[in-house]
Amino acid sequence: MSTSSTDTKTISLLQTKLNIPRVTSDLVDRPHLLERLNRGLDRNLTLISAPAGYGKTMLAAAWLQDSLHPVAWLSLDENDSDLIVFLDYVVAAIRTIFPGACSQTQSLRQAPQVPPVEYIADTFINEISDLSKDDSTDPGFILVLDDFHTIHNDLINQLLTRLIIHLPTQIHLVICSRTDPHLPLARLRVRQQMMEIRTPDLCFSQEEVHTYLEQTLGKKSSSEIAALLEEKTEGWIAGLRMAVLSMRSTDDPAAFVKTFKGIHHNVVDFLVDEVLSSQSRAGQDFLLKTSILDRFSVSLCEVVTDHSPDENQEMLAEIERQNMFLVPLDYERGWYRYHHLFQDLLRRRLQGHLSKEGVATLHSKASSWLAANGFIERALRHSLVAGDVEGAALLVEQNRHDTMNREDFSTLERWLNLLPEETIQMRSELLLARAWVLDLRNEIAGIPPLLQAAETHLSASAEVGAEFTRSLQGEIDALWSVILAWNGQGNQALERALNALENLPRAYAFYRSFAMLILALAYQMTGQTETALRTLDDFLAEVGLPKTVIVRLLIGQAYIHIRAGNLRQASRILQQLKQIADKAGLTISMVIADWLLGRISYEWNHLETARQYLAAVFELRFGGNYGMVCDSTMSLALTNMAQGELDKSEETMAALREFALETGIIEKLHTIDSFEARLALLRGDLQPAIRWAETTHLGIPTGYTFVWVELPIISKTRVLIVQGTEDSLHEAVWLLQELLTFTSSRHNTYRQIGLLALLALAYQAQGQKDDALRTLEHSVRLAQPNNFIRTYVDLGPDMARLLYQVAEGGLEPEYLSRVLAAFNGPAMDDTQKPKDSVSTTLMIETLTQRELEILKLLNGGQSNQEIAQALVISPLTVKRHASNIYTKLGVSGRLKAVTKAKASASFPLIDP
Repeated sequence: MSTSSTDTKTISLLQTKLNIPRVTSDLVDRPHLLERLNRGLDRNLTLISAPAGYGKTMLAAAWLQDSLHPVAWLSLDENDSDLIVFLDYVVAAIRTIFPGACSQTQSLRQAPQVPPVEYIADTFINEISDLSKDDSTDPGFILVLDDFHTIHNDLINQLLTRLIIHLPTQIHLVICSRTDPHLPLARLRVRQQMMEIRTPDLCFSQEEVHTYLEQTLGKKSSSEIAALLEEKTEGWIAGLRMAVLSMRSTDDPAAFVKTFKGIHHNVVDFLVDEVLSSQSRAGQDFLLKTSILDRFSVSLCEVVTDHSPDENQEMLAEIERQNMFLVPLDYERGWYRYHHLFQDLLRRRLQGHLSKEGVATLHSKASSWLAANGFIERALRHSLVAGDVEGAALLVEQNRHDTMNREDFSTLERWLNLLPEETIQMRSELLLARAWVLDLRNEIAGIPPLLQAAETHLSASAEVGAEFTRSLQGEIDALWSVILAWNGQGNQALERALNALENLPRAYAFYRSFAMLILALAYQMTGQTETALRTLDDFLAEVGLPKTVIVRLLIGQAYIHIRAGNLRQASRILQQLKQIADKAGLTISMVIADWLLGRISYEWNHLETARQYLAAVFELRFGGNYGMVCDSTMSLALTNMAQGELDKSEETMAALREFALETGIIEKLHTIDSFEARLALLRGDLQPAIRWAETTHLGIPTGYTFVWVELPIISKTRVLIVQGTEDSLHEAVWLLQELLTFTSSRHNTYRQIGLLALLALAYQAQGQKDDALRTLEHSVRLAQPNNFIRTYVDLGPDMARLLYQVAEGGLEPEYLSRVLAAFNGPAMDDTQKPKDSVSTTLMIETLTQRELEILKLLNGGQSNQEIAQALVISPLTVKRHASNIYTKLGVSGRLKAVTKAKASASFPLIDP
């Protein structure tokens, strides 16, 4: 039962991936290409596509180094093929220009399930469109995705396809790739929405080869050598660079070039050997060993080369001085990478330089350094390349607690997916990590087998220490408490939650706050509501709690108050939660706050307020628990109907069905079916509701009874009462009595109020008037302190008549006047409204003498100032009395108040 919210994650991103690569000193000016790139800015996409070594990255960097447009650059690699990781980096790149941009897109990584890619794309597109622009400069910015060929995820291709097709005017997209991306290139080409730079465009001409030779060799070069090089390399820039590196040490460049065999990769294989042979043994060793690193600093080089920092710094400086395919990744020269082609070639040579075990040792050393410096995922991948599955598993186990404390579940799940399944199944910690991920997704059924396996491994392990065993047992107990609470076993859940809190270390903030929440819910389920609230208050009083813990405890308090029927207190807590969530960008908490505030507003008959809250949940539907979103959307459909907008109610339900199918939550469809039957009853369309009830077989629930707007078994009792036969009423009474017994045993006052009202209707239909009134009086006494209204109004005119009879007996007249006033809402036609204006009559009778005097003067059209003078009171007092009148009459202004009063035959002070 995950109710967690998450802070915007402290994601471990490599900031060097967001830097525009520095242009190398041997760059040849290519104004004709720069001109083409500039002309393409009025199109959606610029694609620079060519095999390795054709200068794609350098061309883009040279073009953009003096650009008038702000540039967001992202250098991609194989680790970025995960959709969430890709989004993290894209947002981070854009934030180098617009700090704080795309917050809603970023928040989607918090979602329990990855939203559909269309929703992510649309969210991203809308946020890009909303970015502020400086009118004094060109309004657009450029987003560069370099090395896009490393991405192998169709979801990312779908995301970019939708982005390109609906590209906001604020952005121009540039993709550099060795291969054509899986995007609608033909469509873009036909519509002239794409500028393309391809291999023939990037090949150096003979003149450019000649210029390059003179720039890099620092001396005049013959046209013959340039022609030979252009012929042998076909203008391939990587081949040219390697040739120049080799030519520096030869006295006869022309003869050297003639020795080339073949073209392209044959040339490179030949030349890389030449380059390596020209280096000292230490230089060769450095190049080969560091080739295993995608990015490296002096300190990281020290680990894999066993050279001193000074030696490594000197080596890097010399390699850079020689233009040996080294790419500085920041202006401080703290981080570097090799040109990808050069790195690939060095790695191939490394296989012949070191044994398989020796290469694995290098990866292990790199993994240790990366882990110690916080680059956990890269460390994990190096461990796996080294064949050290045990070390990789340990990395996940050692870092999962910090990941859980900041509630970065997507990262934890990604780590688990990198590990072999058999490894996870043999380690208690990894089984528990997977269980926590399932809890976040609300996939409760998958948790017990994982807990059972973890307990088996833990009991069989003789080498772990007592403290470690206690902490793992604490996690197991916390997760079992969820299962037990979900199954309605309050006492057992209470015991497990207490054990969890006793065993869990204080540093495990997530687990402890989670166990505390379940403990409080278990207290409430067992009739100890005050203890439950005090428990959460005590925990909230602790100093230094992270926001993720605070919001979880506030949500727990709101749940408990709602189940206890304390809507007013729940509303105050939820408003506090909403403020925190809004400020901190906690999407899941925002969804929960809006959902429950919408439900409470609906119950209070504040329909427009309810609509706003509930519609906001649907806008963020992929950012929260899908069960909550479904419940909120059904509540929105009820609100539409209560406002008299039947078409909109039907549209809302259609959108809900689409959402359920889109997200795969098929188990919710039977609840949607029962809710459709309930809506049919409200519309007076009995046959569809009866057909649903006759074909649905439901039992009394045995698990956790929350406050869902729709429980199919309750809707069935509604249908049975409307059917009105002796058998159907007998079945309805039996079901409602069983449901009341069950909810009373779980101390769910919220649910009892509605069940008692339904039972009163059933008794009334059976002719048992005394039982009906007694049962309804019980419901009203529970409902009055927190102003329950729609619970009764949604039961129709028969309930209004029963309530009027209760009110005539003197029970809660002021409260019941508000309830009865709501029966005259726009969703009811004249035949459904209470007869003889009973609600209006009752409301008028609850007005004080002073309020009656003011109401008469309001009818005369006098202003507040004139009324104050006539009654010798202050205008402020008049305003206060008028507000009370409007509240009692259930209206929003003087005209409506007078109109409603005129409809009452029992109010002679105003002539009809």
